[in-house]
Amino acid sequence: SLSVFLDNTGVVSADNGTFYIGAGFSNTGTMQAAGGNMYLYGGTLGGTIGVDPAHGGNVYMQGSYTLSGTLASITFGGATLGDGTAAFLTGPGTLDSNGYVNLYQYGGNVEVVLQDGLTWESSGTVNQNGAIQLGGTTGDSATIVNQANALWELTSGNAQIYANGSGTYSFVN
Repeated sequence: SLSVFLDNTGVVSADNGTFYIGAGFSNTGTMQAAGGNMYLYGGTLGGTIGVDPAHGGNVYMQGSYTLSGTLASITFGGATLGDGTAAFLTGPGTLDSNGYVNLYQYGGNVEVVLQDGLTWESSGTVNQNGAIQLGGTTGDSATIVNQANALWELTSGNAQIYANGSGTYSFVN
């Protein structure tokens, strides 16, 4: 477990067992599961977050995430948003993602919330198996943009995208 803030510009790898990063992080490097499990509990998005395909494992992203500026680029490599504790992606700004990310349901609860002016532009694959909530307060805004040649898969009857609040929300495909 890491119980202090992590400023990562290199490689952090969970090679076996379970590794918890619980005091936040800033990432411009690589955070990966390479045979083990990694739990991230909030931080500043960027770099690469995912699973080393040669070794497997899981990366679970839970808690609150912000952008490093008005534009943050991230490569998802099979990471999972939510799965027991919701992931809150907070703006303002644009999250530009590629790669493969999972959005899973846990017990019928919302596991991913986009809020505070966040625009998520995906040019990769999103596997959605659960609910995504856009917004959380009056006057809030959130947008999902699924780029040309990207894939947004709704893989279960629980795969919903809905607004919570009286703001401006949209899904652009």
